[in-house]
Amino acid sequence: ALCEAGEDSDVVDESLRRSLDYLVIELPRLRRDDLETMYNVWGHAYSIQALLRLRDRLDLSPEMLTTVDGLIESQIHMLDRTQSIMGGWGYYTWGRRVSSRPSVYPTSFTSATAMVALHDAHAAGYEVPPRMVKSGMAGLAKARLPDFAYGYYIMPIPTPQSGLDSPAGSLGRSQVCNLATYLWGDPRMELPIIAAWLDRLVAREGWLSIARKQQEPHKSYFAISGYFYYYAFYYATLCVDLLDEADRDYYRDHVAAILLPRQEKDGSWWDYATYQYHQQYGTALAVMALNRCLPTDAP
Repeated sequence: ALCEAGEDSDVVDESLRRSLDYLVIELPRLRRDDLETMYNVWGHAYSIQALLRLRDRLDLSPEMLTTVDGLIESQIHMLDRTQSIMGGWGYYTWGRRVSSRPSVYPTSFTSATAMVALHDAHAAGYEVPPRMVKSGMAGLAKARLPDFAYGYYIMPIPTPQSGLDSPAGSLGRSQVCNLATYLWGDPRMELPIIAAWLDRLVAREGWLSIARKQQEPHKSYFAISGYFYYYAFYYATLCVDLLDEADRDYYRDHVAAILLPRQEKDGSWWDYATYQYHQQYGTALAVMALNRCLPTDAP
């Protein structure tokens, strides 16, 4: 977020250099928490995108460029290692048997997040194994329902729709899943479908917002969790960028009108109190979304 929206100043660049130094030290240590918890997949995906932006933003030495390239390649490798045998990525094993490749039931939105990051790396010229892409796309296809809602989990055999897997329950997931499948060339994903789900998001934001700041996940309508709120709008603005230029301002104006009043008095945004970093991720997602809503002639 600081790379994309931070002003052009020595103060911002120094902060970004400290961030890069931190990633250089910590990313090689990033592993699964325990046998049942694989939150590291989120770190592998988002670190790829952060490193790509840092690489573009900062004037790096040849030695640091080599280091950054190696880190990006290592995080692609880690996503390869953590991809489920069922295609896609998940973050809980739920006590399933430990194997060299995780046998976790992957989730659609985690898988789509990883696939978007891998597409960014691929577009920047880094090698992404085709088999990993093929498996990830197959997983998202399994999760996709005929109305382009996406099940929470990628299951070998789809289950009947529950509240969580209904179109309403999928509203926070469909934006990123639609984006991932479009970027990787799924012939079924077309721009009118993306626009239809953007329409649903801006029209039904009110009840989606009811989940914000609830103390427990999946306790709101359609089992929505608060942490889908700013996540949904960030990926929605990426979807908007795919539309014809004449159609973009309509959605950007709606997103800005929705997100600006949600800003807290301290300047942050947050939707779910997650492990004490809720203000950081909420603010980052909101800033990146709003940055894409600025008029093209804005300073």
